Amino acid sequence: MTVSSKTAITSVGITRRLFLKKNSSAVIFAGALTYGLGGSFLLGSCEKKNPKQLPAKLSWDRQTCAQCAMAISDRRYAAQLVKADGKAYFFDDIGCALNFIEAQQWQDQARIWVTDVNNGEWIDATKASWQFGDPNTPMGYGFVASLTIFEWAIDFDRVRRMMADNLSLRHHHLSKHLQQ
Repeated sequence: MTVSSKTAITSVGITRRLFLKKNSSAVIFAGALTYGLGGSFLLGSCEKKNPKQLPAKLSWDRQTCAQCAMAISDRRYAAQLVKADGKAYFFDDIGCALNFIEAQQWQDQARIWVTDVNNGEWIDATKASWQFGDPNTPMGYGFVASLTIFEWAIDFDRVRRMMADNLSLRHHHLSKHLQQ
């Protein structure tokens, strides 16, 4: 290596240091700008992904009930709660969903979806026609929903009150069993 190449290497190093000293405010600004854009990107990715709280996709036979941990497989009786932030909780029976939501602080902001007993489509629980007494529901609570109006239909508020008052088929069978 010649003396001139050593000087060139040294002068390049000195030139870089001088550039950073002279332009340190520009470098700091560029770093802050990059950090700010990165931060807003990260915060932007935390936005609600489901602002209308629509039903989330359920992987049948793979996802389990958030209340009882049973696999959700019967498309006639499934339910889901969708929080205001878009997070969904899945249930094999509306009874499990209502028991689960009672313990949540966000219960008033959740949207409740159930499957139509006739076709398995997701429907808003508050707009459904409800019927009580179906012995085939997965956990035995006995409530089924449909957009088709049932004879002797009840509304969702009544379903909630019956669950709160332990008036489901499951509670009826348990109390009958305990009396024996």
